[in-house]
Amino acid sequence: MPTLSAKTASITSCAATCGDRREYTRYNHLLPPKLPINIDGLISSVIFLVLLRLVLDTEVLVAVLRSNRGASRQLLLAALNSDFEVLASVPLMLEYESVLTRPDHMDASGLVVEEVYAVLDAQASVCIRVDLRFL
Repeated sequence: MPTLSAKTASITSCAATCGDRREYTRYNHLLPPKLPINIDGLISSVIFLVLLRLVLDTEVLVAVLRSNRGASRQLLLAALNSDFEVLASVPLMLEYESVLTRPDHMDASGLVVEEVYAVLDAQASVCIRVDLRFL
């Protein structure tokens, strides 16, 4: 098995340590996430009354793989930390795989296919599966 790059290793290690947080706290899913907010140099903790449920666009994951910095990476790390719930369907996961393994994205990120799959596996481990139904 190839060694993961530092970029991929930080994402997958976050998933390994934080992704199964709900397993340890029985009622954790009932508690809203706490996020620090900087107000005039003071850091306070704000509790959101609504649990966030998001669908990550494919371009968010492209940006994560292409850059070590930025909002997209922070968004994925927050998802892996279970700060909010990520929804995904099987077709969306297949789209992620198809787009992220394109040669132009692989060249720009400097990753190999196994590392892209590791990131996708980490994301899939915290996703809530949504089944699609058509009339």
